[in-house]
Amino acid sequence: FTIEPQGERLLVTVPGYRQDVEGRADLAEEVARVSGYDAIPETLPTGVPPESRIDPVRAAADRAKHILVGCGLQEVMTYSLVAAGSASRVFGVEGAASVEEIAVANAISSEQSVLRVTLLPSLLETARANLRHGDGVALFELANVYLPPLGPLPTEQPRLGIVLIGQATPTAWNAPRREADFFDLKGIIEELLASFGLAGRFRTWSAAGYQPGRCAEVVLGGGEALPVGLLGQLHPRVVEGFDLGDRRVYAVELRFDLLAQHAQPQPQIRPIPRLPGLDRDLALIVDHSTPHADLEAALRATAGELLERITLFDTYAGPPVPPGKKSLAYTLRFRARDRTLTDDEADAAVARLVTTVAERFGAVLRSG
Repeated sequence: FTIEPQGERLLVTVPGYRQDVEGRADLAEEVARVSGYDAIPETLPTGVPPESRIDPVRAAADRAKHILVGCGLQEVMTYSLVAAGSASRVFGVEGAASVEEIAVANAISSEQSVLRVTLLPSLLETARANLRHGDGVALFELANVYLPPLGPLPTEQPRLGIVLIGQATPTAWNAPRREADFFDLKGIIEELLASFGLAGRFRTWSAAGYQPGRCAEVVLGGGEALPVGLLGQLHPRVVEGFDLGDRRVYAVELRFDLLAQHAQPQPQIRPIPRLPGLDRDLALIVDHSTPHADLEAALRATAGELLERITLFDTYAGPPVPPGKKSLAYTLRFRARDRTLTDDEADAAVARLVTTVAERFGAVLRSG
């Protein structure tokens, strides 16, 4: 280095072989290196460090990915730009008309001319490609969709999409082959909601693109239900439109921003019970159209804190159950936190439950 004083300034000429020296910071580093870093006085940083903020949606997404991979799903990442009318391939023209697609001014091609308003078309296209290499796929994607109004940019809404097709369990000599079904998908969503500390319910729903009678709406909360998405079996018309043959395709799309907003920051751990519980079996005959979820919700609300767990272990329709009726059998686990329950207390709780469901659903106890 050559140094030439110029008044209050110094003109420094950098050797040609020192291509790494580009500015004042590099020169200051050279001075410190030559003088010795030990000669620089120690000073504590001043000011208040900025508060660290974690994006709740991103943090929730990391948790969700861990859970979904543990459930056997594989993550995919697809393009945000899709062909115009992609949503109508799933939801039909009328169903897709409720959300306007946002066109790109300088589209690269017609296949990437609009911003997507749903994740399902991209997931189904990816599933079709992967089915060439196996009998089943279990895919999920956590990404944004883009919705109007423009102000001046579109609204970015985080969503979770899942698609299950084909074989649900690995091939093994000691287990029969089983196809993925509605309850596999429902179980994955229940696992995700539980990991977020959310109380979710599923209620019968009807929506374009889904098979009638095999669609459910996912809602959060008890009284003021907050809808967060739909799950179910896609209509054969949709499946055929994506060249998936005669396979049964199960899909879900959820508002992930709402899940992240209401998720518990830390999982809630219950201590191991110190006192014994009491089990009671209850078999009820109800109308065939009565949803199990509604019956379970009524049982939980009536029993209160004494009801620790309720498990549906049997469903049956046929003689001796009257036509148009079905039998739902439950195991109820009762437990008190402060005392050992007596048989009389458990029997009284069951009697209250029977009275409640009889009044609300016309349910009767199954005798045989």
